[in-house]
Amino acid sequence: MAGGDRLNPMLMGRSLEPLSAPLFWLRTRLWLNTFHPKAMRVVRPWLGWKMLDLNDMIVAHLKERNASFPDVSRGVLIPMVTPGSPADRAGFRRGDVVVEFGGKPIGSIKEVIDIMGDKIGKPFKAVVKRANNVTVNLTVIPEEANPDM
Repeated sequence: MAGGDRLNPMLMGRSLEPLSAPLFWLRTRLWLNTFHPKAMRVVRPWLGWKMLDLNDMIVAHLKERNASFPDVSRGVLIPMVTPGSPADRAGFRRGDVVVEFGGKPIGSIKEVIDIMGDKIGKPFKAVVKRANNVTVNLTVIPEEANPDM
């Protein structure tokens, strides 16, 4: 056998399939990028509100400033709602405290983000506490975030 015709002893008796997997992946990715550029982009949902994790210290401070602040120990405060946003259209207001999102009790921004994931156009039910302990049930439908944001 000439130099190029010799069998590689490392490959004797082994499948060549693992060697072709990276090539298949590369071909697929190149095809997707060429013909389906949207398939490779990141999708981020947008509600149009700012969020703040509540803790005992923040709740005590807010109750000191405003006696009508709801009696909550957990939740996410909404300090701002963008006019015309999905949150605004759903009825969220500045000062709302979201205590449930997507049917689950929440205590942090991370939990809201985890529940929402990348779901755009899917309605999420939220339980909100407002001033004087008024409880409101709202439904918000996330939109796709503007890539320039």
